[in-house]
Amino acid sequence: MGGPALRNDHVDSFVVLVDAQLLDGPAASAALFNNGYLYVRDVRTSGYSAVIEDRAAGVINQPNISEWHYGVAEGLFDQNVRHSLGLPIQDAPDPARDDPSLWVNVADFGALPDDFNNDANNVQNAIHSMAPGGPNEGKRTLYFPPGRYVFDNGVTITADVERIVGCFASVQPRNAAISTQPVWRIVVVVHS
Repeated sequence: MGGPALRNDHVDSFVVLVDAQLLDGPAASAALFNNGYLYVRDVRTSGYSAVIEDRAAGVINQPNISEWHYGVAEGLFDQNVRHSLGLPIQDAPDPARDDPSLWVNVADFGALPDDFNNDANNVQNAIHSMAPGGPNEGKRTLYFPPGRYVFDNGVTITADVERIVGCFASVQPRNAAISTQPVWRIVVVVHS
């Protein structure tokens, strides 16, 4: 009987599918079922009733898709651009791995997820602790436990931070003043 080759069931999940061939599928099913966020590029199908069955957009009834995404695409500079640059896909570099006991946990500085208090200053203090002479000097990974962090102001990330880890963690600007400003500012700080 069979079903979709890929099911993206969770509303908060994000799937990217590039340069795929989904062949000889069941005629009663779309190749891709989407209930979350989905981006596809250069996808070819055969046998399926449609390429995509999407919770909001409905059914996409073409056998090949050069590019499609759920939701509104936004450009950084040109708001009229509604497609990717079509750049080739390369393998990601091997991730840096360090012992989690060497991570700086923002919760240790009072940035608590889901409490809806301003976490920006506590996160900034965690970053400052990683600078030379700080209690976490030499530690290079900033860790956000799962949950939502609210920022009332931006945070500056210095060269002391090499990696930010936060699976199932998100940052949300709370007020209109910060919504038009960068939440993260990356700067190079030369320590004397």
